[in-house]
Amino acid sequence: MGFRTLALEQQASEVWKVLGAVKTEFERYGDWVEKVREQVQKAADTLDRADTRSRQMRRALKNVEALPEGEAQALERVYLAQARGIELINKAKPQESFIALKSFEALEKMANGQATKLVIPSNMQNLASFTTALKTFWEDDKK
Repeated sequence: MGFRTLALEQQASEVWKVLGAVKTEFERYGDWVEKVREQVQKAADTLDRADTRSRQMRRALKNVEALPEGEAQALERVYLAQARGIELINKAKPQESFIALKSFEALEKMANGQATKLVIPSNMQNLASFTTALKTFWEDDKK
């Protein structure tokens, strides 16, 4: 009987050790589940905010008329081509003279339109050349 009792006590001790290890792992698992729950909640909150923004944009666009599909595709191609052109220009690292020329061309287009805004260059060092170009432009326009 003594050996059986001793064997049972050893087996019971081993079972308690295994149960202790399982308990430790289960607590870790619970912590991990809690972290996942927090991340899922954050994702749900983000989706809720995105949904709110989507509804706001739909309300703002409610009275805007949609373009026909062909016209929308044509506009998209134009804008993609313009973006590609800008990328290529930037990649070529244009000289200041090219940038100045393009600025003056844009200014000329603005002057020919129904613009009601005053354009002030952000680079104030070029203000003198800008005013000279404006003066030349206005003089040419009067002739």
